[in-house]
Amino acid sequence: PSQFSFTSQGSVAQNTAFTSNTITLSGNGFSGGTAVLTGDSTSKMSINSGTYVTGSATVQSGDTISLRVTSASGAGLGRIATLTISDITDDFRVTTAYSGGGGQGGGGPS
Repeated sequence: PSQFSFTSQGSVAQNTAFTSNTITLSGNGFSGGTAVLTGDSTSKMSINSGTYVTGSATVQSGDTISLRVTSASGAGLGRIATLTISDITDDFRVTTAYSGGGGQGGGGPS
């Protein structure tokens, strides 16, 4: 297929499911293949608005795919779902927000 791209999400809430943008498979000479999902254990994919599943699935030109990842339970941590179809790969990354500052500053002279 033609190169596809998922938009990463940053500064997200912890322990929350996030869904990627939806891509449509296309490209000269692409009639079909196998979509293989790897990455974090919470990674899932949906083909043509179907149920979110893990693993791999047969896809064809015109199919739509979105990915879902549940964010980590700590501040500033990332989770990644990677979709590969033929020789084309892209990641959907979700990174939790860092804890707010406002604590004890330091580093300056006293």
